[in-house]
Amino acid sequence: MAFFQLLSTLPLFYKDVYRLDSTQIGLLLGFSGFVIVVFEMVLVHFVEHRFTVRQIMVWGTAITSIAYFMLNIDFGLIWLYMSMFILSTGEMLTLPFMATISIKRAGLHNQGAYMGFNSLAFAAANIVSPYLELT
Repeated sequence: MAFFQLLSTLPLFYKDVYRLDSTQIGLLLGFSGFVIVVFEMVLVHFVEHRFTVRQIMVWGTAITSIAYFMLNIDFGLIWLYMSMFILSTGEMLTLPFMATISIKRAGLHNQGAYMGFNSLAFAAANIVSPYLELT
């Protein structure tokens, strides 16, 4: 659920802790989208044939945790952009391969059910993760 904090609690963290205004927060989140659009397909193509899906998922999660750890150190706005770049990299490594895991575990006749459950879990995590952070 660490990835889903990106759209729920991370903007509040930027506002409350770093005292960023909504324009700066929007630019920071937009930077994440820009990084994903520019680099995701290249990165996925590079890693998918060189590493196992398990290795990619572990490294993507580790990279994401580094990005969140970076938020504890206040080196200014450039540091936040570096953290967002690293967070986006972890997301690019992890989220696309979740579907790969679902398809590989499914049989030939129930791939749709597995992908549907994968989408359901993704949507549920988006809904539940902000409430878990508040408790």
